[in-house]
Parts: sequence; structure tokens; C-alpha cells
Amino acid sequence: MLGSTIIQCMPVEQMQILNDTTFLAVLKLKLGIVEVPFRLKVQAADISPIDSLSTLVTASKGIFRSSLKVSFALTTAKEDQTGVVCTATEDTGSKWIWLLRRQQQSFAGKMFDAIRAQLERNC
Repeated sequence: MLGSTIIQCMPVEQMQILNDTTFLAVLKLKLGIVEVPFRLKVQAADISPIDSLSTLVTASKGIFRSSLKVSFALTTAKEDQTGVVCTATEDTGSKWIWLLRRQQQSFAGKMFDAIRAQLERNC
């Protein structure tokens, strides 16, 4: 359920699923008053059934390139509830990506909020 929820919550366009662990998409990032399309490649990096799921999200557009490792760890919250801890850390990036740091943080926050809301509705 977590994997499908993550995919459903991504605000992307033109998603192309390559295989069970990789898909390509276009993300429109708002820079001021202009929306700029970034190519995304999302790959499952580490899958530990029942415990965790990590993905490597690579975004690129011209001189801007960033790879984020996004991890989801499942924990026992209560006897009949499961908690999900989400983290995003920069894996690699071009020297220009610092110009988009605020947009990266905003995107990750919105994604995590959407995933949380969707999981709460489904559980």
C-alpha cells in the first residue's frame, strides 16, 4: 500500500513506468511566476519488506541536477497501528542546485503531507 500511495501522491505529469522499480516523469516546478518542467527518474533503491522502502529521485533540467534519497521506515506506533517515518536527503547534485533548495524542501514537505493524508484515509 505504501508504494502505490507514494506514486499516487506525486504531482507529476507524463509518468512512464519502465519496470517494477523504475519510472520516468515530468515535474513542473514553480520558480517565481514561471513553471519549469524537470525530468524525474525514480528508482527503488532499498526495499526491506515490512520494514522500509527507499527511492532515489533524480531531477534534471539544463545545469540543474539533483538526486535525493527518499526513505520510508515503518514502525509500530501502537498495538494495532503502524507509523511511517519519511526522510529526504540529498545524495548528489550540481553546484547550481542550491538555487532551488527552498523549492526542494517545499516539494518534499508537500509530498510527505500528501502521503500521510492518503495513508490516514486508507487505514
